[in-house]
Amino acid sequence: MSQLEIATYELLKAKLGEQEAKTLLEFLTEQIRERSNAQREGFVSKDEMKKIEADIRKEDTRIEILIKQETAKLENRLVTLETRLDAKIDTRSAELESRVTRQIFFANLVQLLATLGGLIAILKFMLDK
Repeated sequence: MSQLEIATYELLKAKLGEQEAKTLLEFLTEQIRERSNAQREGFVSKDEMKKIEADIRKEDTRIEILIKQETAKLENRLVTLETRLDAKIDTRSAELESRVTRQIFFANLVQLLATLGGLIAILKFMLDK
C-alpha cells in the first residue's frame, strides 16, 4: 500500500470501521485502475502511430497512382473522341462543300441555258426578218 492509501484507510477506518474502510478503499482503488486502463486503451502508442502514418502514406500513394491512371484513361478517351469528332467534321465539311459545288454548278448551268435560250431567241428573231 502507498502512503496515500494508508492515510485514506486510517481516515475511513476511524469513520466507518475497519472492514468497511478496507472494502471502500479496495472499491475505489479498483475503480481508479479501471478508469486508468480505459484511458490508456484510448491512447495510441508511438509504434501504433508510426504504423498508422505508414498506412496513410501507403494509401495516399495508392490513391495518387489511381488518380494518375484514371486521368491517363480520361485523356486517352478525350483524344479518341476528339479524333472521331474531327473525322466527322471533315466528312460533313466535305459533304457540304460537295453540295455547295453542285448547287453552284446547277445554278451556272441554268444561267448558261437561259443565256443560250435568249441568244437563240435573238438569232431566230434576226433571221426571221
